[in-house]
Amino acid sequence: MGAAAAGAKTLAAAAQALNGAWATFARMSSPDPRGNPCGTRNAAAKAAAETALWRMMSFYDTPLADLDAASAHDGGWALPHVMRAGFLLSLTEPALLAEAAEHLRRAQALADGAPARERAHLQAVQAVLDGRWQAACCAWDALLIEYPRDALALQWAQLWDFYRGDSAQLRLRAARALPEWDEADALYPYVLGLYAFGLEESHLYPQAEDAGLDFEIDCGDANVPVRVDAERIGQVVTNLVGNAVRATPEGGRVRVRCGPSESAGRHGAASAVIIVEDTGEGLAGADLTRIFERFYRVPGRRAPEHETGSGIGLTIARGIVAAHGGQLTATSAGPGQGATFTVTLPLARPGESHDRSDVTGLASAEVHNPGGRR
Repeated sequence: MGAAAAGAKTLAAAAQALNGAWATFARMSSPDPRGNPCGTRNAAAKAAAETALWRMMSFYDTPLADLDAASAHDGGWALPHVMRAGFLLSLTEPALLAEAAEHLRRAQALADGAPARERAHLQAVQAVLDGRWQAACCAWDALLIEYPRDALALQWAQLWDFYRGDSAQLRLRAARALPEWDEADALYPYVLGLYAFGLEESHLYPQAEDAGLDFEIDCGDANVPVRVDAERIGQVVTNLVGNAVRATPEGGRVRVRCGPSESAGRHGAASAVIIVEDTGEGLAGADLTRIFERFYRVPGRRAPEHETGSGIGLTIARGIVAAHGGQLTATSAGPGQGATFTVTLPLARPGESHDRSDVTGLASAEVHNPGGRR
């Protein structure tokens, strides 16, 4: 009887192992819409995750409800937890670190049944949580060599390249991936937007025009001294230009102007301005102040090819400008009429250092002409 019982236990263990192996195989044998290995065969779970991915790439509202739905449809799928953790970390809010860590812990508990691609995403997001942003981007680079149509890797690597100020990778990574993409893919316009944004950040404006947009830079001839943290104000301008790129369809125009304020006082200009204009989708009057609220979603808006931000980046941008004693405002003639975002900064007083490291801990600069009118 003892031998028979031991044999029965061995058979039961073998059957359990086979069932686990089959479940893993079943999960890994169903690709996502771009042919990448996917950790679920559940169509509803995949659809919810795809919507979440679209929201992350278009910055159209938060993806959290879609990721909740994906987990509800398949509780054994690790990727929705990884995506939630990555999204929370992308907000750069210390209060969200614990929640992000918890979702990475849940994903790790499910990782044994996940395909290697999804485990690599888990490791990359864990690196972000650990503060190893460059390592995370290297991990996404490795993924994109094998899976150039991995939109999640493209989006996240671009985002943390932006946070790290790596303009070369902002351009090169999307450039490598684009030839593998099909223009019929619903996410293709956003990948094209990533590429155009990287070109603009690399000051390759003619190439950015070839990507479908007309860029114009006009900063006049005179340097305008302002006391700022150059890197932080650069992040603000990058955010505004990125939003303009996403909001403007092919054939549209994005214009950046900078110089002294037109509302000069008795003794000359009282402030400097940076103005980012686009000919894109525009905004209704009721939305012009609310777009600076975190997670605000413009009511009744369809999902066009290029979508403006959810307000997350604009909230941060307005805070940075306010820390410099300035203002960030928005105007628009209405839907379909484009939008204008204006950064107003106080001028440096005569003899005053341009360094503003006392506010944000970095460098300083001038608003100046980077090369004349384009």
